[in-house]
Amino acid sequence: MLARKNKMTEPLIDRLLLNENRIRKIAEEAFPVICDRLSAKGVEIRGDKAARQIDERIAWA
Repeated sequence: MLARKNKMTEPLIDRLLLNENRIRKIAEEAFPVICDRLSAKGVEIRGDKAARQIDERIAWA
């Protein structure tokens, strides 16, 4: 009988990768909205390579 896959049986690395992918998906949706609102107020946005891959309006930090 196969054990059902759940958070207790999944290897830790798999759970971490799933969380990283979820976080990236949320960031991809949120960054453009955040950039729009901050840019409208004249705020300069700075970030790293990962942030710039999501939205090119983000300047290098």
